Amino acid sequence: MSEKELMEIIGREVKKYFLSKNIEERPQEKKLIFLGEDELLRNQLEKDFLLDEREGEKIILSTLSLKNLINLSMGNYSDEYEKNILEFLLERRDIYLVREGLEYLKYPQGPPKLLNKYIEALRELENFGIKIFKRSEIVDELLNTSVYYNEKVLNVNTLKKITKDKIYISRETLITDLGKEYIRTNNINVIKG
Repeated sequence: MSEKELMEIIGREVKKYFLSKNIEERPQEKKLIFLGEDELLRNQLEKDFLLDEREGEKIILSTLSLKNLINLSMGNYSDEYEKNILEFLLERRDIYLVREGLEYLKYPQGPPKLLNKYIEALRELENFGIKIFKRSEIVDELLNTSVYYNEKVLNVNTLKKITKDKIYISRETLITDLGKEYIRTNNINVIKG
């Protein structure tokens, strides 16, 4: 074994040691389950969270294919990825879907009836409890600097109970007139998803 090879091995071992110490010294970090192929988001989340594919408090779905979307909306699975997601749903765990990871959005010029089928499937997932966020908004939500609201109506009484300055709401959520006034006077940032 050459001196150069020995130095490379020692360097790798030292790096592994410090990485393991660094993880052990940060117990306050939360674990997330990260599923999908969005490396940009993975790198962003690794700054604040420990990512895993099986253990974690919350689940991030960074990609969802056409097949995944339809199968999950019908409560079915055809592979391990979909099976894991359905198990998380049945366990009533927090699941966050990244809007940019939806494959059907790559085809905005597709047949309207087919696109409507995918939109309805996505609404069904939202009804199951999956929260849908843009990539840029998901970190705010996970760091608990915002809140997600997907009920039919957002009124002033509900707004008074929410203590966040940023509220993400579903596309179907309607805000009452008094709620809109409360939002304006209290400088609350409401983002319709």
